[in-house]
Amino acid sequence: MKKNLAKAMFIIFIIIGIYAIYLFMQSLCLIVKTGSFNTYSFGFIFGKAIFIAVIFFILRYVFKKIKSS
Repeated sequence: MKKNLAKAMFIIFIIIGIYAIYLFMQSLCLIVKTGSFNTYSFGFIFGKAIFIAVIFFILRYVFKKIKSS
């Protein structure tokens, strides 16, 4: 039961991670197109990068749980 739950969480977090990377790239392209490099846009991109890093570490943790059980 725990292994199936871990696999489901892994798939959900992969989907969230792919979507977050897509949004990050889309935002980066929009900022480059408009040329508005200010603290607001930098903070916006930095926040998305931190979110992607958190998703990556959660995926690593869930993957280790799947491998160990």
